[in-house]
Parts: sequence; C-alpha cells; structure tokens
Amino acid sequence: MPDTHSLDDTSDVGPFVARNQVSRRLVELREKRDLTPDQVVAHTGWSSSKLTRIERSEVTIQPLELRALLSFYGVHDESEVATLAHLSQTSRSRSWYSRHKLDKTFQQFVAYETEAAVINSSQLLFVPGLLQTEEYAREITALSMRRRPDDPEVLARVTLRMDRQQAFRARLGKRNQPHINAMIDEAVLRRPVGGRDCLRRQLDHLLGLAADGSAYSISVTPLDLVHHSGLGGTFELLQFEGSLDDVLFIEGAAGLDSLTADKTQTERFRGIVSDLRTYGLGGNEALDFLRSVRDGLSQP
Repeated sequence: MPDTHSLDDTSDVGPFVARNQVSRRLVELREKRDLTPDQVVAHTGWSSSKLTRIERSEVTIQPLELRALLSFYGVHDESEVATLAHLSQTSRSRSWYSRHKLDKTFQQFVAYETEAAVINSSQLLFVPGLLQTEEYAREITALSMRRRPDDPEVLARVTLRMDRQQAFRARLGKRNQPHINAMIDEAVLRRPVGGRDCLRRQLDHLLGLAADGSAYSISVTPLDLVHHSGLGGTFELLQFEGSLDDVLFIEGAAGLDSLTADKTQTERFRGIVSDLRTYGLGGNEALDFLRSVRDGLSQP
C-alpha cells in the first residue's frame, strides 16, 4: 500500500525548518521499515557519523542522495519524493544571516526565529530585540558590552538586530504570518536607557507596533505582581506551524547561550508564557500603562 504520510506545507519554509522536516521524515521512514542505521550505512557506503548527523538535522543531504535513500526505503510516491527533494534543496540555500559572524548556537537561534510562526519573548532587563528602535539598540548594547555606542562591535550587533526585525517584517502580510508575543517587565519600561528622550521614543515605537494587533501583542508584567513566573530569566520560546517542535532560547551572560527543543523544557516555558500573559497587563491595559509611563517622561 502507498505511504499515506503527508508532510507539513512546505511552500514558505526556510533552510532550518526544511532541514528538520527532511531529517524527521527520514528517521520515520527508516524506522517504519525496521532498518537499523548499520543497514543503511552498509547500503549507502556512508560513514555512521554522516547518517547520524543527517538524522539529527546537523547537516543537509543532497537531493540526489536523498532520492537514492528514499528508493532504498521503498518510497515511490513521486509527490512525496519531489516534496522532500525540494526541502533538501531549500535546506542547502544561504540565508541573510550567513553574512553575519555568529557563533553556532546564536546562528541556529536566529535561523529558527526567522522561520517561527509565534515568537514568545520575555524580558526582565531591556526591550526585546525585535521591538527596539535603532537608537535604543545602540545604547543598550553599548551598556551591556561596556563600550561606546559607535564602537564597531556594538554597531555590528545592532545591525544584526535590525536585520532580524526586517526579516520578521518581510513575512508580514503573507500566508502564515508570524506573530510576536512580547512580555515586558515594568522595570524595563522605567529604565532610562540612553536618557529620558531615548526611552520616550522607544515607548512611542512600542505603542506604534502594538497598533498592529495581527503581528504584535505586548503585555506588561507589573512590579507588584505576586504571581511572577518569569523571574528565572529572559528567554524566547519559538513555535512553528505543523509538527515541528518548539525551540527554547535562553540568552546567557558572556555569550553562554542555550538552545533546546527538549519537550520537558519547552512545555515548562509554555506554562511560564501562559502565566505571564494571564497575570500581566495585556490589551488596552498594557497600552494605557505604556502611555502613562511615556507621559511621565515628558514631565521635567
């Protein structure tokens, strides 16, 4: 009987999601046919490490190699073969972030963020990167790096942040439009990064973004909130269309970032997101709060 498995819609996916879809399907097919990795290696002539890295989505597979492997797995449905071959080709394409010098973990995070359907961002210290003005981004980056705002390394990081924003905006208005849920601690909104004028312009920017409810949802976590589940730190929880697992990114000090798709961790942080959005100020309450803080900055 033909294999009735249907892949997630692949028309809008980028390299990282494509690679994950291919690797996940290849594992499913091998296991369905009760083939061991050693049997596949013996047939293909690959090294064990190559098959392992393909199945773990650590490397891509060439379309021609993919078609040969699918034939060995008994997949003859040309529609599925063509879809997987297309995904394989997509996974090997270069993306905009390849021009930036990023370490492996952060590059993977940016890649996933660029393709996420929902970006849940919780911030205790500063405005989430995807919502920062360029001015605010320079000031907060300079402070965190203990350098001048015009330092080349500071500017390089700000450019990356602006490119991440542009990548998000480029997807708006398309099918499966992405959405940002930003959960911002009240202290962030009162911390005068770059001075009162800089912060006021940043708050105006947040209010402008929040006007587009189809793309941005902003909630505020008050300082006097008793049920504050997010005190463990700053994070982004990325969610995707279809069956791809959630991805959790935690930005650590001194570049010690972590990225995981472990379901125990991501489910826990889904709960934190739910708590912050339930107990914090959302909708018009959040907007009114933003306006009150902004108006207070206008006073001498």
